[in-house]
Amino acid sequence: MALTERQQSRKAWLENAIEVIQTAQLGNLTSGKASLSFQGRNITNLSPTELEKLRKQLDNELTKLERIEQGRATRTVRFIG
Repeated sequence: MALTERQQSRKAWLENAIEVIQTAQLGNLTSGKASLSFQGRNITNLSPTELEKLRKQLDNELTKLERIEQGRATRTVRFIG
């Protein structure tokens, strides 16, 4: 299933954001600096835990869009009774 134009734009943004976060995480390991800049916005004073939480959140959203793109989107339905 093809992504909408908005979903394609969001997917590209997510891929870039995740790459920037991963670079910042590597920077934390080498310099101890806890800041990053993405598309003109600066994020400072994030702990490694907060960066990882943000990366996982964005990665989950990216995975959902990739599943939609591949036609493997699923929906959980619960039956009670």
